[in-house]
Amino acid sequence: MESHHFQYEPKNDPPQLYQGDILERTGELEKLLKDLYPYAHQNPEKYPYFVILTQSCDLVADEARHRKAEHITLAAARPIRIFLKHEVSKIQTPVLKEIGICLTKDKRQLLEKVERLLSNEEYPFFYLHPSEQTPFTEALVAYLRVTFPLRSDMHYAACLDAKRVQLKPEFRAKLGWLTTLVFGRVATIDFEPAKRHEYATDYIEGIDGIEWRRAKALANMARQRGLPENIAKLSAKQLGDLLACVDEKSHTQVIAELIAKHADEVWPEDRERLKRFRSRLLEDRDLMESFGD
Repeated sequence: MESHHFQYEPKNDPPQLYQGDILERTGELEKLLKDLYPYAHQNPEKYPYFVILTQSCDLVADEARHRKAEHITLAAARPIRIFLKHEVSKIQTPVLKEIGICLTKDKRQLLEKVERLLSNEEYPFFYLHPSEQTPFTEALVAYLRVTFPLRSDMHYAACLDAKRVQLKPEFRAKLGWLTTLVFGRVATIDFEPAKRHEYATDYIEGIDGIEWRRAKALANMARQRGLPENIAKLSAKQLGDLLACVDEKSHTQVIAELIAKHADEVWPEDRERLKRFRSRLLEDRDLMESFGD
């Protein structure tokens, strides 16, 4: 895990709330959820953290002025695996959902969406990367439409006590842009393209309970067994029987693994470079098509 990430800065002193602050479920916050939002209270796995959406300028109060905001609006911040499972369900037919597979022809679409998420260009979501600065070790996704308003005059102290991480000003502005849908792009530091692609690929490959299979391989197998080549017309049992017969490794995967194995002799001390090389080889559409898997 990274020791420091470019999204965050040290918490301010004296402490106060800003837009983009990440709140943990403290005992006091638990009480508020129980009283005001019982569903969120009863489902901590879906609502482990919250992000403040209220503008920073409306949260400031001092001797010269009162706090403008009557409410502090919190957005749910959920583990990225919840986001990924929901997105995967959009590209699966009911039968594919039943047997837990996705087709590789839909992989690029999902990969591009996750890369946009990592750049915080995928409204209405905001990506939060884990680091040693954060209390969470799995990436979070803030759902900007899933909100929980609290009274600022009554609940400011509870939110301040629950604050764990503070965004840098440019990322607060980015969050504000996404929240209000202002037509313009707030310039922020971003992942390098290769790093963004690597993270997105790792997230997609790591989705629990999902196997990626090539539609062409399944169609070829179906044709050989006298079944419809359009796999959308196959039942869960028929698809399950085909999967039991399909070799776990396609031609392309075998070649990728062989090249990666020998590449280890070239890059023995650079495991990350080797990992990226193998991932890109497996995602080379022209190469994969040439083998007709």
